[in-house]
Amino acid sequence: MALLFCISILSFTDKSEIAGLPLAGACVTLVSAYMMSGDLIGISDLVGIGLNRVSEEHPYVAMALGVVSIVATKGRADDDVLKMELAVEKNLALGLKEDLFIFAENKNFDTYKTFSNGLQTDKILEAMNSYDKLHFNVTGFSKYQFSKFKPGDFIGNRNVTNWEMHEIFSNPALLNKTQFYRKVGNSYEILSNFSPYGY
Repeated sequence: MALLFCISILSFTDKSEIAGLPLAGACVTLVSAYMMSGDLIGISDLVGIGLNRVSEEHPYVAMALGVVSIVATKGRADDDVLKMELAVEKNLALGLKEDLFIFAENKNFDTYKTFSNGLQTDKILEAMNSYDKLHFNVTGFSKYQFSKFKPGDFIGNRNVTNWEMHEIFSNPALLNKTQFYRKVGNSYEILSNFSPYGY
């Protein structure tokens, strides 16, 4: 039943929107769980691992492999495995308030409003550490204003974005899971190289 639902979600969703659809990610992981349920020679286990690697950039390929492998394993999967694999990746949007919520809605990412009432830096920092990926929209970001930020300064509405940027560039683990974006026209372009330092 769940697999039929997943197949229908992926079949009737516009291809340009599939990567940003949380249900699609859940469906791909559900299918990969079925793959990893095991078979006599272990091929489905390898396909399941491969699915997890290709699902983000190529969801239709992952789905096709998933359907083939489900048929090959006759749909065997343990409930515990399914529950474990069905965890959906958590994505947090960061950026300037003017464009933050448009960006988050466009990409279907959480913002600080998901877990915080107002500006609570302790909760924001906790989320930055616990979320799987951070997505920083640098549209309107001022490197000059950032250069004036000093660690230990009072964090308020006017410098919270500078604080977030400082936290990311001070922590290799955070930087490693952060993707930077800039608005170009009506879409958001991924920046392959971004630094808040220099001009």
